[in-house]
Amino acid sequence: MLAAAAFARAADAGGELAEDASFWRAVALRRAGHTDAALAAFVAFLERYARSARAGEAAVAAGWLELDAGRTDAAAAHFRAAVDDPAPRVRASAADGLRAVTGK
Repeated sequence: MLAAAAFARAADAGGELAEDASFWRAVALRRAGHTDAALAAFVAFLERYARSARAGEAAVAAGWLELDAGRTDAAAAHFRAAVDDPAPRVRASAADGLRAVTGK
C-alpha cells in the first residue's frame, strides 16, 4: 500500500509524471490485493489518459479484474479495447481474455 500511496501523491501533483504515476498506482493496488480499488484506478486511468501508450495494458488489466468479479460484459469491453494494441503481449492477453469471456 505504501507504493500505491506514493504513486497517488505523484499523480495528484500533476506534471509530466502524473500519467505514469496513475498507471503504476493501479498496478500497485492490484499487486497488494486491493482489486476493487485497482479496478477503479485502471478505469480512472483509461478515462483520463485514453490515448496513453499504456491504455491497452490498463484495459487488459481492468478486463481481467472485471472477469474475476463475474462482470463478463464489462470485461469483454475492456479486452476489445486492447485487441489492436501495438504490444504483442497486450494483444495476446486481450485475445485470451476474449476467449475466456466467450468460452471459445
